[in-house]
Amino acid sequence: MVASALKDKYAPKKTGVYNIEMQALDNTGLKPEQKFFYKEKEHALHNHKFPDKVVFEGFNKNLMLFSYKPKSKNEKFSFDQKNKVWYNEFTDRVMSSDNKHPLASGANVATKDYHPDQAEFHKWELVSCEDPAEEEERLLKEAADAKDELGGEEVDDEKKGKDDSEDEDGDKEGPSDGANKKVVEQQSKEIEKKKEDEEDGEVAAPPTSGKIAKKDQENTTKSEDEKKEDEAEEQAEKDKANAVSE
Repeated sequence: MVASALKDKYAPKKTGVYNIEMQALDNTGLKPEQKFFYKEKEHALHNHKFPDKVVFEGFNKNLMLFSYKPKSKNEKFSFDQKNKVWYNEFTDRVMSSDNKHPLASGANVATKDYHPDQAEFHKWELVSCEDPAEEEERLLKEAADAKDELGGEEVDDEKKGKDDSEDEDGDKEGPSDGANKKVVEQQSKEIEKKKEDEEDGEVAAPPTSGKIAKKDQENTTKSEDEKKEDEAEEQAEKDKANAVSE
């Protein structure tokens, strides 16, 4: 099976780079170097022994564990369910065992161009690293979590519907709105009535009519004074005529 070497590729130097190699399957499940996990978001294949490292395709097509780099095309792998091959998404080369000694412990694992007639060296069987009972428990928990999450979304939808309904109710007129509306209508009616009365002449004259009335009063006073003067002149004529006759 595929596994990570435990010895640094460049030992005695400590570079943190480890070869990908073939090893005999350990049925006890106690060797984390033989376990891998895939992160779909990263498109990267991690190793349980070195979880911060991922499978990396070198320029010489050799496979090794290397520090994860989000933008590294050398680390982008996917599994083809139909052909049962691991392949690099950018080079399209597939993970392959050595043709001469494919199952030898410690044999190198590299990438090669896919050849249907050499499929036996390219194909891999995915085997769960978990205990069957633990795996079943995990799957049940994931299903329960998914159900709870779906239920939470339904509750959120119901709450949203309720909030929308409350917003619609808030648009309806309340008692104070009705009273204000009546006041506005009453004021409008009074203004209309006042306009009609003015047109009919039932409303008092505008302020300028005061000046006109005052002017008429002055004209009337002036006529009375002239009348008195005329009467005085007439009386003087009469007195003059009487004096002459005597």
